[in-house]
Amino acid sequence: MKFTELEFIPVILGGDITAYSLARSFNEQYNVKCVAISLNKNGMTSYSKFIDNRICPDMEKTEVFIRTLQEIGVEFSEKKLILLACGDWYVRMIIENRDKFGENYIIPYIGLDLLDKLVLKDSFYGICEELNVPYPNTFVYDVKEDTQLNLPFDYPVIAKPASSALYHFAKFEGKRKIFKFKDEASLAKMLDNLKASEYNYKFLIQDFIPGDDTNMRILTCYCDRESKVKFAAFGRVLLEDHGPMAIGNPIAIDR
Repeated sequence: MKFTELEFIPVILGGDITAYSLARSFNEQYNVKCVAISLNKNGMTSYSKFIDNRICPDMEKTEVFIRTLQEIGVEFSEKKLILLACGDWYVRMIIENRDKFGENYIIPYIGLDLLDKLVLKDSFYGICEELNVPYPNTFVYDVKEDTQLNLPFDYPVIAKPASSALYHFAKFEGKRKIFKFKDEASLAKMLDNLKASEYNYKFLIQDFIPGDDTNMRILTCYCDRESKVKFAAFGRVLLEDHGPMAIGNPIAIDR
């Protein structure tokens, strides 16, 4: 396969279906080969003809993360490198270290203050309050403060981390992306396990809203550097992923 030589190369962090989708989109549009950095060899990015897959098992360590991207920046010093992440934790690592990679990197992400305001879910619901956007009744449990479980609503409840980026690094028995609990005893047991892990931020406990996957809707917006929406895609979710660490991610969407 012959690729087109362009002034830029996409550098993608991740080895999942999202990384492959990004690389494929760039290839279909520009006939360019992307660099994808993954923790291990995998079926999504390691065998693609249009992906230069670099394996870096310690990529989630900050010092390795910075050094690896600096080395790639030197290797392709004559190119502009568009840095893209397939994971909230990678996005945060990019934003927190954006001035350390090299001048040839293009970082298409917002600043840290705005990131925290939008991505930390306890702050996000504050924005919903300001804009009068409805959301489920929510109780904020602070892991560091060991908040008392005085819920203002009944079980069953949904529990999820306020920071998915920090939660990525937490290791504890029974870890899931999102939990559903029928009673306080099972919720308290999970929180005890969580407190023994690396996670030290907040956990959201919410009133459970019943319904199957087809009740969900998803809106994806693409903005330019001036925060103007250039394109939006809206659809009805037909099926969500039900795997422990991917539950809630849409698998099939009806546009």
